[in-house]
Amino acid sequence: MSRAFLVLSSCLAIGCGRIGFDARAAGDVGVGDDVAGTATLATVDCSTNAGPPICNGLVALLHFDGDVAHGETATLAHDFSNNNNDATCTTCPTFVPGGGRFGGAFAYTDPQAFAIANGPSVSITGAVTMSAWFYPNSLATNWRIVITKIQTTPLVANYGLPHMGRQLCVNFCTAGGGWMNHCSATDYTPGRWYHLVGVIDNLDHRATLYVDGVAAVDDVEMNTMEQDTGSVWIGWSPTNFGVDGLIDEVAIWNRALSPAEIAALY
Repeated sequence: MSRAFLVLSSCLAIGCGRIGFDARAAGDVGVGDDVAGTATLATVDCSTNAGPPICNGLVALLHFDGDVAHGETATLAHDFSNNNNDATCTTCPTFVPGGGRFGGAFAYTDPQAFAIANGPSVSITGAVTMSAWFYPNSLATNWRIVITKIQTTPLVANYGLPHMGRQLCVNFCTAGGGWMNHCSATDYTPGRWYHLVGVIDNLDHRATLYVDGVAAVDDVEMNTMEQDTGSVWIGWSPTNFGVDGLIDEVAIWNRALSPAEIAALY
C-alpha cells in the first residue's frame, strides 16, 4: 500500500540516508532501521501491543510522515502504538516531506512543539525508555527539549530527553525542583542525524543515554521518577527552550529496553 504524504511549501534539502518506511502497510509500524540495510522493525505490527517483544510496553509511536490515511495533518501526528496518544500542535513546526531519517519529519525552531496530552499510559513510574532521531542545526546555548513530560506548578518532570550546551542528556525532575541530569561528555556536531535513547530505570537504579546505539552515559540514579499532570512535549516545553533542528520517529515505552533492543533500533 503506497503512502500518501502531506506536501507543504517549505522543504529542507537534507540527506536522509536509506528510507526504510515509505511503504508501510496499514497496521505495520517501524521505529527504526538498521543502517546496513537489514530492516529490523519495518513490518512489525504493534497495533495491539501484543506483537514481537519490541512492542511490549510501547505507549506512543509517532512517525511524523504526514500520513493522510491515518488522519495526519500539519497539526496532528498519529500515534501508531494504538494507545490514542496522538500529538497535536498550536505553534507548529514545519513538515518536511522526505526530510526525515525515515520518510518525513518536522523542522523545529523555538517555541514550536507537538504535545501528547497527559494520560495514564504516558504518566510512567518504574522505568521509561524514550527514543527519537534528532538532526540539530546548531549547538545549544541553553536547555533545549527533544522530549519531556513536565508540569509547571509545582515543577515536576516525569522524564526527559534534552540537550544543553554541547551535550546530550537524559533527565527528570523531582517535586520541589530537584533536577537529575545525566549528560554525555562528548560534544555533538550539528548537521547530522543522531539516534537518541534515554532510559530511566528506577527498578535497577540507573539512568542511561544511548547515542547511535551505544551507551554514552550510564549512571547510578537512586532518586525516583515522579508522575506529573503535564503533557509530553516534543521540540519545546513551557519551562525550556525549543530545539533548532528536525525530529523524527519518536517512541516511548513504559519499560527499560535492553541494550540489544536499543542497538536494533539504530
